[in-house]
Amino acid sequence: MSLLKHPDKNPDNPLAVQEFIRLTKAYNILTDDTARDNFLKYGNPDGPGSYNVAIAMPRFLLQKENQVQVLLFAFFILLVIIPGLVYINFADSTKKDEGGVLLENKRVFGPEINENMVNKNFPTLIAKALELQGIRSKST
Repeated sequence: MSLLKHPDKNPDNPLAVQEFIRLTKAYNILTDDTARDNFLKYGNPDGPGSYNVAIAMPRFLLQKENQVQVLLFAFFILLVIIPGLVYINFADSTKKDEGGVLLENKRVFGPEINENMVNKNFPTLIAKALELQGIRSKST
């Protein structure tokens, strides 16, 4: 095969060099014990390639017996925890404006606040605020 696939014998074939390299590697796997061990271990007779990527993760996350638990935990985080946090953070956004003021307060105070407002009416106006209505005074 090496005589047939040699690049010098096939100058018109642009893939002759790659085919000859694969043929040479296959021959090395069959004849060299180290190349065979590397092929069985890494999938390449030359040993581990530079394309390997390592991720620093705890060993128990990568063990086969823990795959189901790890996947369930990941799905729980992705499908329950993260959407829950988003809902909690944005649930009241329909009741408040971008400044954090309740839209109901804007409705109540909008007509009353203007440039002609008298300062003596300010405590009465603040007492109408929904946030302040929820505060209970402590009796001593």
